[in-house]
Amino acid sequence: KTPISAILPSNSSTTTETTTAANTNDKEADSTKELAKTLEKTNIQSTTADEDVGLVNAAIGIHPTDKEAKVIVENKSDIYRSAATFQELGLSDELLKGVFEKKFVTPSKIQAEALPVILAKDKINNFIGQAHAGSGKTATYALSMLSRIDLNRAEPQALCIVPVRELAIQVASEIESIGKFTNVKVCLAIPGSAREKITQQVVVGTPGTILAKINKKELNTKTITILTLDEADHMIEKQGGLGDQTAKIRKKLGKKIQ
Repeated sequence: KTPISAILPSNSSTTTETTTAANTNDKEADSTKELAKTLEKTNIQSTTADEDVGLVNAAIGIHPTDKEAKVIVENKSDIYRSAATFQELGLSDELLKGVFEKKFVTPSKIQAEALPVILAKDKINNFIGQAHAGSGKTATYALSMLSRIDLNRAEPQALCIVPVRELAIQVASEIESIGKFTNVKVCLAIPGSAREKITQQVVVGTPGTILAKINKKELNTKTITILTLDEADHMIEKQGGLGDQTAKIRKKLGKKIQ
């Protein structure tokens, strides 16, 4: 299966502006449509019309060598362009240093298409992206979260939920690596992690542990401004309980988060 990552809203009512993506693989397109339907049914994909929040729902079947993939964005306001360089994205100097130290030269397909949408300064865009393993999707949402936090505040502001602890460890390490010049603090919320009040700006963990920390008042959800689900197709599955836990977490977050 193609891995799916999503930056998801926490709003209550449903009005959707969709992004469509054309790909040579019809099965991937069908899979993405089903994902979007499921997200909408669980109220994970929603937005409030009077808050001027633009929802961009992108399904990007991408690989760095995939020359056939196309992304068509349909939105009330404008057509988003892709970025040819990381400098065009408006990243901080500290984040650019982290990017270049990791030997990233130019944005991959998903980074070039997704980041201008996610990091738009005039509105909060929610985003669903689909990409092959190794295409740079983890760096995409890592840069998104790191660009949305205030390093002067010692409180959780970005939340990333993943299905298993091994992936949580990998993602947390990637965020720390890209953000090494920002002095960002990352909390790993997995079974066995310390039971204490979370003051780190970024929280990465599994849904069961995150939900437990919320219920025990260790994680303040009122300060969270951006939510990311990695492997989103698994995260919303009803079978196994991940979907229910994810929905419970979403309901505890503010209405205006990205």
